[in-house]
Amino acid sequence: MNRSVIRKDPAAGRQVANLRALDWGLVQVFLALSDAGSMGRAATALGVSQPTLSRRLADLEAAVGQA
Repeated sequence: MNRSVIRKDPAAGRQVANLRALDWGLVQVFLALSDAGSMGRAATALGVSQPTLSRRLADLEAAVGQA
């Protein structure tokens, strides 16, 4: 995923989130991690492996500009 959900708003002179570009499946990863409290439990809850969950979390971080 190479799209960033953060874009520059020239009118406001600041960065704003472009939520239309966000893959909402990645938000599900964040919520599962938040609810489960660990990668292992979140992976189990989502029915994926830990490496898959880790990659999806990295995709989310890249999407919001944190990676």
